[in-house]
Amino acid sequence: LQTMRECLSSLADAPRDQLRTIKKLPVWVGDRWTRERPVYVLNNPLAEEKLAKSIPIWAPGGPTRPYESLIEPLGLKQLDITDARLVRANDAVASENLSAVFASAVDNLQADLATGDPETQSALLVSWDDLRGFEVRLIGSIELELENPSGATFIRFETRAWLDTGARTLY
Repeated sequence: LQTMRECLSSLADAPRDQLRTIKKLPVWVGDRWTRERPVYVLNNPLAEEKLAKSIPIWAPGGPTRPYESLIEPLGLKQLDITDARLVRANDAVASENLSAVFASAVDNLQADLATGDPETQSALLVSWDDLRGFEVRLIGSIELELENPSGATFIRFETRAWLDTGARTLY
C-alpha cells in the first residue's frame, strides 16, 4: 500500500510519456501478478470476490477509492456493477410485509447515521426517501448477469441480496 501511495504522489507531477510506461507494470489480481490487460476494477468487494473467478480483477490490497487516479495510467478498466441484471426477475414475488420492515429499517439507519456518522449519512447515492420506497421481492436464488467486457457471453454470479436502483427493488 505504501508503494501505491508513493506512486500516486509521483504521478501528480509526471510527464505524459512517463504515464504511458506504467501501463506495462504488473498488477495484482488476487492470486498472481499480471502484465496482461484487460484487468478490471470494481468498487464492490462482494462482487469482486464473485467476478474474480471469471475475469481478472485488480486487488490493490484495500479499497480502490484512494487509488482511482492509477486506474487509467495502469490501463485498467472500470466495471459498473450497477449494470448487472437479475436473471429470472419475473420469478420474484413482492412482499408487502418485508417492504414495510425495510422502510422502517431505512428510517432507523438514517437516524443512526445522522448522529453517529453524518458523513456516511449524507454520502448515500440514492435519496433516503427513494430508498424508503423500494419494494422487497423474494426469489429462490439471486443470480446476476453482467455483460462480459472481454466481448464473450455474459458473466453470471450469485449473491445473497441485490439492490436494483433502476427497478427500485431489493431482492
